Amino acid sequence: MRIRIDVSLFDSPTSAFGNVTGYLEMPNEPKVGDYINLAGHDFLVEHVTPYEYINNQGILLERGITIGLDDLVLISRGEAKEFVARLERETELACNEYE
Repeated sequence: MRIRIDVSLFDSPTSAFGNVTGYLEMPNEPKVGDYINLAGHDFLVEHVTPYEYINNQGILLERGITIGLDDLVLISRGEAKEFVARLERETELACNEYE
């Protein structure tokens, strides 16, 4: 099952680093309260939201679910960059790094 992922990353308790999104192939649909391991970190599934992408002609382009994971707070910008590099090597997820 192809699942869309959404998770926020912080490089300190008060500084947002970026947002990770993309798709993962998973054997089952995750449920709220499940844990998913990404690049060595366990993330709690906080919400599961169905979605549909429909073009302006009313044609369904895609249907699926997005799972929102709990935020990951790292101790520095360098650690956040290392995590993102490992995540992008191991998965098809990508990070939109904030400036």
